[in-house]
Amino acid sequence: MGAKLLEFYQQAQESAGLQGRIKLAMITKLSQEKAKEAADSPKNIQLFADAVKKIQAE
Repeated sequence: MGAKLLEFYQQAQESAGLQGRIKLAMITKLSQEKAKEAADSPKNIQLFADAVKKIQAE
């Protein structure tokens, strides 16, 4: 569970370092630890994808 969501945390880390991970958690309201346990549902994947795009655009 949460494998895809953790990939988004990796992308945020690569794009903006620790600040990127923090912003991703703030936008999605899911910490990296909770993302591990969360379902890779289409809704969650879309939420994380949109958040990472926003972080990368900054």
